[in-house]
Amino acid sequence: MYNLQTDTIVRKDLTLEQEKTKERTVTTHGKKLRILNKEPAGQDYQSLKTKRIHNISSYVLTPAEERISCRGWEFCIENKINNFIEFKTNIELNMKKIEHSCHRNAFSTICCKIFNASDILMKLAKKKNIRNISDEEFKAIKSLKANTNIIICRAGKGNYIAILDKQDYINKAEEILKLKQFRHTEKSLLNEKEKSMNSYISKLLKDKIVDKHLYWRIHSTSSSLATMSWPT
Repeated sequence: MYNLQTDTIVRKDLTLEQEKTKERTVTTHGKKLRILNKEPAGQDYQSLKTKRIHNISSYVLTPAEERISCRGWEFCIENKINNFIEFKTNIELNMKKIEHSCHRNAFSTICCKIFNASDILMKLAKKKNIRNISDEEFKAIKSLKANTNIIICRAGKGNYIAILDKQDYINKAEEILKLKQFRHTEKSLLNEKEKSMNSYISKLLKDKIVDKHLYWRIHSTSSSLATMSWPT
């Protein structure tokens, strides 16, 4: 007898089968692209995910937000194609990669169509901005920027991104500021200390304890205080 429970089971089985079919299709297409391209096609976001982004916040990133974050701290959005000759050369080089897999007539037809399409694209690109990210990723950047509950900062000195809860970031910053190496001051004492140090170094030069080469190496100019960014 067909009932609600049976319907639920059937739906689950269908969903599971669809997911398996999709996964097999994506895997198959990926293999074909790698064979044609003779190398991995596009960016491997799954491998980049663990290398360039550390999400330790309670916020769950959307796939688009995760993809754009995986590009790293130094990634910049570009709105136009600057080198059209290089762009067309890349198209021609990629076309050569599939030449051995196509019939001569078919390859000739494909080349003509792609070259015509590239010419049209380049003509349009001169009049229209073309971003190097998808519309979905562009919306993801706006979404992350508008999220006031998280802090996005650089993790260390590399091309890495860390995402933290804003309150956790503030709490940790307050803990650090309570340590003994910090002290409150109304004005910077850096200029006075820099002048004092340079005066001492000049005395060493005058007394011929150091030479000019070493003097200019240790001479201080335009020093700046270490600062900690504070979220608003």
